[in-house]
Amino acid sequence: MYPAAFEYHAPTSVRDALGLLGRLGDDAKLLAGGHSLIPMMKLRLAQPKHVIDLRKVPSERSEARWLTPTPPPTSPRPFSRSASSSSARGRKAGGP
Repeated sequence: MYPAAFEYHAPTSVRDALGLLGRLGDDAKLLAGGHSLIPMMKLRLAQPKHVIDLRKVPSERSEARWLTPTPPPTSPRPFSRSASSSSARGRKAGGP
């Protein structure tokens, strides 16, 4: 099934996206990665008059990546028990 007719918007900044949301209100739905809006529209479970695609809007995290160097990933510490917890477990009450 095909979705109902809608108007497509592709803002290129956060300011533009917020402006569209403010102007269009409840008639608009946001489209972002990992979103299930398109399948719902194909089944006509969602019928927005306007779709705002956020793909071209840079995120703060992606912009910051270009401004600051990314530190190398750290590997997690291997699990180890402290000496006090393992020795206390093996002792009997009142024993050496």
